Amino acid sequence: MGLIICPRHGEAGFCLRFSKKIIAAIRQDRPVMDDQLSLFNIVLVDDEDGEEMFTETYLLLKEEFSAMKLPEKVRADNESVYNDYYHSLPELSGVCAECFREYKRKHDIRMLGFH
Repeated sequence: MGLIICPRHGEAGFCLRFSKKIIAAIRQDRPVMDDQLSLFNIVLVDDEDGEEMFTETYLLLKEEFSAMKLPEKVRADNESVYNDYYHSLPELSGVCAECFREYKRKHDIRMLGFH
């Protein structure tokens, strides 16, 4: 998460790794329910010892995830493999963390626990 200047909340956290279609729904205040969503994880692995170093998690619509034809969790042990997985993602965007919290609270939705 980074920092942004939100027109409503001022300096705020910035939630990354959402598909652009999800951000459009949030901005239009259309609820997106968990059964419409999928998480995709790229696990960055040390190429020398195979140890998992970091996981990047992306929130996608199920239709977008299905189109990728990949499992929910993939392992990348070098930059080339990482880039292949990353470039298979749909167009991504982000949202102010406070706006995202308000959206989830207003519609009483979990968004697969993404925060």
